[in-house]
Amino acid sequence: MFKDGDGKPTVGFCLWCNKNFYSSEEVAEHNADHLAKCPVFQQLKDEDCMPPVMQVMLENVGLPAEPKESEVHVTAGKFELGQVVATPGALAAMEESGEQPGEFLSRHASGDWGDLCEEDRIENEFSLEQGFRLLSSYKLRSGTVIWVITEADRSSTTLLLPDEY
Repeated sequence: MFKDGDGKPTVGFCLWCNKNFYSSEEVAEHNADHLAKCPVFQQLKDEDCMPPVMQVMLENVGLPAEPKESEVHVTAGKFELGQVVATPGALAAMEESGEQPGEFLSRHASGDWGDLCEEDRIENEFSLEQGFRLLSSYKLRSGTVIWVITEADRSSTTLLLPDEY
């Protein structure tokens, strides 16, 4: 079960404006007509920034340091993310830079592989088609690099620092 800051159950949140949703109807209304009801997306849609994202449901608008038995597997783009976990180092780096895991999970799931060379991007596209492991690399505002890795069987996705691999 997902909850807002007050402990009220939610079905997800907007990765652009951070609005909590309490029903599927609210999600559909917010996302209709190219996110017409999202003020942040409307302000940034013509800028060179992160592509439109789908809703990703994460507990406490973050990631638990350790997975729980009841983790929900969600689809957030081109493939299943599976159980989402993060290393303490990755969580600390994102907290330090003021960035949220959902930003990077959305980009990864949509096929935005981040700061990879062309050869690695081609490998990811091949891996996506063939069901192999997927890797994205992103630079945080602080300059720290984080990786997002989805296992070949799509059972889990991990956010980690390269030196934690």
